[in-house]
Amino acid sequence: MRMGLQPMVATRAPVPMLDWRGGREIVGERRFDQREREELLRGWWEAAVMAWLDSKQAKTGSLHTRRAYETDVRLFFEFCQAQPWQVGGAHVVRWQQEQRERGLSEKTINRRIASLSSLFDFCCYKFTVTDPAGHEISLATTNPARRVDRAAVNPYENAEHLSIEELRAMFRCIPRDSVVGLRDRALVLTYFYTGRRSTEIRTLRWGEITEEDGRRFYRWTGKGNKPRTDELPLPAYNAIVEYLEAAGRLEGMGENDFIFTALSDVATRLPGVDAMPDEALSSSFVNRVVKKCARRAGLQWRRIHTHTLRHTAAMLRYDLRKDIRELQDFLGHASMSTTQIYLTSKQKRTDTLWAEVEALIGAV
Repeated sequence: MRMGLQPMVATRAPVPMLDWRGGREIVGERRFDQREREELLRGWWEAAVMAWLDSKQAKTGSLHTRRAYETDVRLFFEFCQAQPWQVGGAHVVRWQQEQRERGLSEKTINRRIASLSSLFDFCCYKFTVTDPAGHEISLATTNPARRVDRAAVNPYENAEHLSIEELRAMFRCIPRDSVVGLRDRALVLTYFYTGRRSTEIRTLRWGEITEEDGRRFYRWTGKGNKPRTDELPLPAYNAIVEYLEAAGRLEGMGENDFIFTALSDVATRLPGVDAMPDEALSSSFVNRVVKKCARRAGLQWRRIHTHTLRHTAAMLRYDLRKDIRELQDFLGHASMSTTQIYLTSKQKRTDTLWAEVEALIGAV
């Protein structure tokens, strides 16, 4: 990723050399002119950005997440037209205000600032250079985005969930007379019954499903690369087996084979198709599958996406048991406060005292 870097103020000072992944190069007390110093700093920062993006992708296992972080940072540097080592808090505040003036949501603005802050934190604490004396130091010393005030937002404010009737209609409208239909049905059922996030199911491999005492279990990795094994509900497992059998894949499935894949070579022949045979489906492909199923059921498909199935699963389970700790475990939330925010955003507050208040004041 190349950033729009601008000429810097002329200066002559010893410049540290990059110490990156064990490769060390020291140049002693040589002094660099403006052009040389700018080229060195530019190279180091571009290397730092790539290393930061690599770390994000390694942590989440998602190319989509990497691209989202990359886009956030690119948008900032396109706006501020400053070099990374020249960025201050005022640049970030002006960017924040400019986005508000364009009508962007506070949630989007906060996410972009958080991405920028993450990059500078990485350069402050994880990306090091070596100074002329051989001392290892951080590429950056301050994070200009850290102290910028951000609006308080509810991350689940716009989360939708389906009613039981909508859910049934969606399931009924998925065709079972084709391999594509059986794959889509298995995909939707597995997302609903497990309540997992997009990547946690679409990248599921056959070897991650095991059997113990007559029950099926699946291994998955959640946020923060935390591995976990949960029971795979029987309706989801049966749907997976039915799909794989119809596709002629069941007998030949290897441990590392992805379960949910594209069913033709269309991606090798047509531009703009992001599903490759034998590879895991992309998050955008899965989202289109969910919307297609919702549209067939006559639902408001534009508001429905993969995460809607997770929200629906959570709310139905909570309605059955009213156990917040159980729901926290089901959703894989590290903190109960996250689950509480989730529930609060989904529940409508009822007023049970209005009739008594009316009795006190009388008819008006």
